Amino acid sequence: MNSSNRTTKEDLDKWLEIFLQKEGLHNYSFEISGNSAKGDNYLSDITFVEISGQTQTNENKKYHLVIKCGKKSDELRKIIPIQAAFENEIYFYTKVYPVFLEFQKEKNIEEPFNNVAKCYDAFIKDGMEVIILENMKSNGFFLHNRNNSMNKDHVLKVIKLYGKLHAISFALKDQKPEIFQALAEKFTDVMKIASETMKLDDETNFFQEIIDAAKEKNEHEIVEKAHILNKKSRTHNDITDPSDPYAIILHGDCWNNNFMFKYKDDEKMQLSEVCFLDFQLSRLASPVYDLSYFLFCCLSEKEAENFDEIIDVYYESFCSFVKKLGSDPDKVFPYEELLNQWKKFSLFGLVMMPNILRACVQDKDEVKDLAELVETGQGFTEAYKESFKNTKNQTMNSANRATRSDIEKWLEHFFLKENVRNFRVNISGSSEKGDNYLGDITFVEITADTETGTRNYSLVIKCGKKSSQLRDIMPIRSVFENEIYFYTKVLPVFVEFQREKGVKDPFNNVPKCYDAFIMDDMEVLILENVKSGGFSLHDRCNSMNKEHIMEVVQTYGKFHAVSFALRDQKPQLFKSLSKELKDILKLMAESFKGREDTNVYKDIIALAREKNEPEIIEKAELLHKQSRKYNEMTDPSDPFAVILHGDCWNNNFMFKYKDDKKMQLSEVCLLDFQISRLASPVYDLSYFLFTCLSKDDTERFDDFVGAYYESLSNFLKELGSDPEKVFPFEELINQWKRFAMFGLMMLPAIARICVSEKDEVSDLAEVAESDQDITETFTKTVKNRDKYAERTLPIMKLAIKKGFI
Repeated sequence: MNSSNRTTKEDLDKWLEIFLQKEGLHNYSFEISGNSAKGDNYLSDITFVEISGQTQTNENKKYHLVIKCGKKSDELRKIIPIQAAFENEIYFYTKVYPVFLEFQKEKNIEEPFNNVAKCYDAFIKDGMEVIILENMKSNGFFLHNRNNSMNKDHVLKVIKLYGKLHAISFALKDQKPEIFQALAEKFTDVMKIASETMKLDDETNFFQEIIDAAKEKNEHEIVEKAHILNKKSRTHNDITDPSDPYAIILHGDCWNNNFMFKYKDDEKMQLSEVCFLDFQLSRLASPVYDLSYFLFCCLSEKEAENFDEIIDVYYESFCSFVKKLGSDPDKVFPYEELLNQWKKFSLFGLVMMPNILRACVQDKDEVKDLAELVETGQGFTEAYKESFKNTKNQTMNSANRATRSDIEKWLEHFFLKENVRNFRVNISGSSEKGDNYLGDITFVEITADTETGTRNYSLVIKCGKKSSQLRDIMPIRSVFENEIYFYTKVLPVFVEFQREKGVKDPFNNVPKCYDAFIMDDMEVLILENVKSGGFSLHDRCNSMNKEHIMEVVQTYGKFHAVSFALRDQKPQLFKSLSKELKDILKLMAESFKGREDTNVYKDIIALAREKNEPEIIEKAELLHKQSRKYNEMTDPSDPFAVILHGDCWNNNFMFKYKDDKKMQLSEVCLLDFQISRLASPVYDLSYFLFTCLSKDDTERFDDFVGAYYESLSNFLKELGSDPEKVFPFEELINQWKRFAMFGLMMLPAIARICVSEKDEVSDLAEVAESDQDITETFTKTVKNRDKYAERTLPIMKLAIKKGFI
C-alpha cells in the first residue's frame, strides 16, 4: 500500500493543533504510542497519541488520545462510503450524545448511560474526517479477545447497557417527539449505501464455510437455512424501516471490538464497566438490529441456551431505565412488541454473523487490509474474497434455488434424448424476485457437440421452489404437474389437430418445450428462451396499450377456438385431455383456509373513499364477501368451458416487434400454463383485461371483446366448426355476466404486484421460511398509491358500468 495512504506525523500535528487551540494548551509535545492492528478497523486508521503541555495557568496537563481518521485510499473510497460513515459518527458524538446526556440530567438520573468514550473534537478538514477521542485503555479498559465468545457476565453487562441506551431513545421520542425526530432524521443509513456501492457478485456466498461445516456434521437443516440466508443477505437492508414506531437510534456496529471492558481485579474475573466504541453505523431502526448483531456474533454455544433469559434481562433493564426517565414501557415498547421485532428483524444479526465471526477467528497472518488489496487493482469482490483466506464460492447458492449441479443433471436428461454427450453450460441469469412465485427460472446458454457439429441452445430452466415450508402451504407439485401435462399432452394434441386441418397460420404462440419431467422429487421444464428470438416482456409498471391488448385478445381467440373445435369434432378426445387438468386455484384456496377475512380490496376501498366513489366502495365490499367462494363459480361441465391459459397477468406474455423502438408489434408468446384448467373463456379474458387494461382503453372494452370474438369465429371456421353452434356471441356476453367476477377477484393482488417497487416485492419462499403470513404478500399497501388507483379504480368503474358486479 502506498505510504501516502497512511496517517503521517504532519497530519496528526495539523489535526491536534485545531483541538489543542480550543483546549488552550501551549508548549505541547506529542508522542505516537501505537496504531490499530490490521483488521481492527476496515474503514479507518487509529493512532494512539500521548500529549503533554501547559494550560493557560501554566499547569502541566496530559492527554491520552485516540485519533481516528478515514482511510485515505481513493480506490477504497470509491467502493465504501467512508465519508458518510464518519459524518454519521461525528454527528452522533457532537449532536446526538449531548442531547442524550442533557435529557438524563433533566431527569436527575443517578446512574446515566454515559458508557461512551469522551469525544474531544470531531471535524472534516482538507477532505479528511477526524475524530479525537479519549483513549479508554489509559482508564483501565481492555478489548475482549475476539477469538473467544463472550461469557455470561460480559453478555449480560452489554445487554443491560443496550437496555439503557435504547430506553433514552424511546423516552425522548415519547416526551420530546420533535427533538427526537430532528435528531434521528439526520442519520445516514451507511449499511444501505455500502450495499449499493460494494456490489459483491452473485457467486459470493457469505455462508459457505457454515454450510461446509454443517455438512460435515450432518446438520441438514442448518445447510438449508444457511443457503436461504445467503440469498437474503443481498437484500437484508431492505427490511429496515425508519418509520417504524419502535425504531430508535442504534449503536450500529455491535461486534466484539466495539466494546471495551474494565475489571475490578487484575485477573479480569470481576467485570465492572463497559464502554461502547464506534458509532459509524448508528442509524434509526429496530432495537433488534443492535441486539441480534451483538448476540449472534458474541454469544457462546453455552450461553445460547440462555437466550430467553438474556432477552428478559435486556427488557428488565430497559423497563427500569425508561421508568426513571418518566415513560411507560408498556406504552412505548411493550414486551410483546420486542418479541415481534425479533421475528421481523433478527435476520440482520444472522446476515452479519458469517463475516464477523470469520474476522474474529482469523489468525494474524490471515488478516488482510482491504485498502491494500483494492490499491493493487482488484475489484471489491476479489478484494473481499482475498481478505478472508477460507472464503469459497458457488454459482447458485441458495437452497431454494437450482444449483449448477442440478442444472447439469437436468440437462443430461434432456441431451440424452438429443444424442448429445458433451455440452458446456453458461448460466446467463435468473428470474428476479416477484417474477415467479412458485418456481425459479434460470437462463442458460448451451454449446453442445452433436453428430453433425456444434449446436447452440438458449434455454430457460424452470423448476419448483425447493422450500419445504412453502410446499407445505402451496401446491407446488400440482402446479408443475399441470404445466408439464399441458406441454407434453395438451399442446401436442392442439398442434396435431391444427395440422390435420391444414391451418396456414396456427396457434403456436408458446415457447418450445424441449423437456419436462420430475426427477429426484424436483419438477423441471426445459423451454426455449424466447428472448433469444427477439421477444421481450412488457413493463409491468404500465398498463398495456391498445395494440398489445388487441394482439393478446386475438391470440386468445385462436387459442380458445382450438378447444371449441376439438370438443365439437372429437368430444371424447377433448374430454380425456381436459379431465386430467387440475383446478390449481381451488387447491390454493384450500391452502388459504382460515385466512378468509383478509380483505384484498382494502386499498381499493380506501382510495375510493379518498376520491368520493361510494359505488366503488359498495361493490368492493361485495366482492370481498363473494371472493371467499369465487372458485365455486367454476363449472368444468359447462358446455362452453375450454382449456385455459390460466395465469393471464403482464409477465406471462412476451412480445416481438418489427422495429427496435418497439412501435410496431408483430407477435405475442404466452408463458406459464401452471393454472391451465377447464373453465369459461371469460376466466382468461377478464383476468387479462382487468389487470392489463389502461384507463383510456376501458372505453374500448366492447371493441376488444368484439375483436376477440371475430378472431375466435374466423379460426373456428378454419378449423371446420360453426361459431354460431359451438359458441355464439350472445353466449360470450352471457359468460361475461356470469364469470367476469373472476378477473375482478384477481385485480387487487395483480395490480399490487405490477406497481410495486423492487424493494416491496416478496419472495414467497422467504416469507414462508420466516413464518410470516403469505397472504400479506398480496395485501400489503403499496408505496405508489396513485399508480395503484390508476390501475384499479377505472376497472371497477368499467365493471359497474357493464353490470358485472
